[in-house]
Formats: sequence, structure tokens, C-alpha cells
Amino acid sequence: MPNIEDGLMYGFLDNKYIKDIGNGQMCGKTRKNVFIFDSNGGFKLYVRDKNNKENYEIGALIMEKSGTPPKTD
Repeated sequence: MPNIEDGLMYGFLDNKYIKDIGNGQMCGKTRKNVFIFDSNGGFKLYVRDKNNKENYEIGALIMEKSGTPPKTD
């Protein structure tokens, strides 16, 4: 396990930490963060709050990125 204080970001250690939460969204958890991925490529990054079990352990929002809307030809 990497040192949590080294300032680097690490990927998901196992598929068991990634879950389909419906509405085209996926939830991925790392040791300190929760990512919510949208089907259009956007995502939100939250601090992980293990006391907030009802809301996928989501804490304070750190950052977000909008995805690309699907093409309509």
C-alpha cells in the first residue's frame, strides 16, 4: 500500500471499489476520495466521508469536470 501522505493519486485497487449507481453513473472509491463518473465523461471528486453511508460516503466536493454531450447528427 502506498504512503497516503506522498501527495500522489493512485488508481482503484480492485473492481470491488467501483459500483454502478444507476442513471448512467458509476461510483469509485479510493482510500481518501469518492469519484462519481457520468456516462458522458464528466466526473466529480469528493472527500470520502465514511460516516455518510446513505450517500455513497460522499463528503465535501473537491472538483468537477463537465463531460462531452453526445453527438446528435
